[in-house]
Amino acid sequence: MQVYLNRSGEQMGPYSVEDVRTYLSAGSVLATDLAWAEGRADWVPVEQLLAELAVPTPASEAVAEEEKTFFTLRRVVIGSVIWFVLMMILSAGLFYWMWNDSKNNRERQERAGKLGVGMGVITAVGWGALWLPWAAKVGKKRRAERLAAQQKNG
Repeated sequence: MQVYLNRSGEQMGPYSVEDVRTYLSAGSVLATDLAWAEGRADWVPVEQLLAELAVPTPASEAVAEEEKTFFTLRRVVIGSVIWFVLMMILSAGLFYWMWNDSKNNRERQERAGKLGVGMGVITAVGWGALWLPWAAKVGKKRRAERLAAQQKNG
């Protein structure tokens, strides 16, 4: 469905309902701006049109998005700290076992090098699994805000 917007007599559009919702959440469209969609007789405030189309408002959308994703900043930071501590404990234990199990210094050095590389890779993979989904979510939100600002200024 195509939606047209009107602010201070200036008509803009057409936009999709998703675009209007994004612009409203980014602040480039005001809740009091007028909107019109096909099949309507008159212009109504954007919030009213979105409510009639059963599209959630930005406030409820933000809450719903926060609930449907596990990767909030707080959870990612706490998970990173826990992952770091676990990797340090595991590394210390493996290093202790490796050092006492080795027969000479050369063998100890070879095993220590392999252990360091392996633990580094495991730690990086764990942090990537925590941080990349969160970064993708934030990047998507910022791209939508930039697009809304460009639409507002352009």
